[in-house]
Amino acid sequence: MPVVMTPATAIHQPALTVPPEDYPGQLVRRVRAEYLELPALCLTFTQACRLWALDSATCERVLWYLVAEGFLTVSATGTYVRPTNACCLDASGGARRAAILAAASAVSTAP
Repeated sequence: MPVVMTPATAIHQPALTVPPEDYPGQLVRRVRAEYLELPALCLTFTQACRLWALDSATCERVLWYLVAEGFLTVSATGTYVRPTNACCLDASGGARRAAILAAASAVSTAP
């Protein structure tokens, strides 16, 4: 039986207004906009997946891309923050931070 969209239910359905091939780029722009709108945003990987309703592989790709381009950085505790967000950064670094930054620099394809 086909689903009939009434005006009341249609407003709750996401509209895909960009070509599917631009989907990764759209996600990068969305995450970047959130961090620009909320300068003190400080998220763990799990929180980021939950906030943007993304599977772990997609979220990881988007976050690594933003780290590789220098828009985000990873704190010593593993949170994703803007480099200007000093309250979440710890200068001591850490193994997790080094691993994430190394993986981000290995990202060769840009969305």
